[in-house]
Amino acid sequence: MAPSWTTTDVSHRSMKRAARARARARSSSMDDAYDAHDDDDDTMTYAFDLDGTLYPISNGYEDACRARVFEFMTRACAGVRDVAHAREIWRRGFEKYNQTLRTLRAAGYETFEDEEYWAQTRGDARTHLTPNAETRAFVAGLRGRKYGACACVRVRACACVCVW
Repeated sequence: MAPSWTTTDVSHRSMKRAARARARARSSSMDDAYDAHDDDDDTMTYAFDLDGTLYPISNGYEDACRARVFEFMTRACAGVRDVAHAREIWRRGFEKYNQTLRTLRAAGYETFEDEEYWAQTRGDARTHLTPNAETRAFVAGLRGRKYGACACVRVRACACVCVW
């Protein structure tokens, strides 16, 4: 089982600083609105990318998903000869689209349903993600709105969030 996320991976203070920096960078009008609030204001908004933020990218989940993508491509995408060929096709498209399903659709692979793709490529998040009381307490302690973002469908993203 993967080790749990600790403050040695990323300090809570640096995470909060990064969130503030992203908020200030959005626009000058947002800068003025942000500067009018203090840290205890309930109107703060935090956005987290699930992959590598709320759980460490080093836990192997992304690598496992990627391996399942290449296996899926050999089964579901006509003309994909093997895993090495799948990796090559994926790399070229991912550089442009930064999302695997979009890459496959842009390459003309239309013979499978989106849900079939998600079910086979994301797998069971619990195999790599473990609950972490420290992370949960930190996020729960942030006053304001909290949003998670992920490049997969909502049900798969929720499976990741439910673990921690």
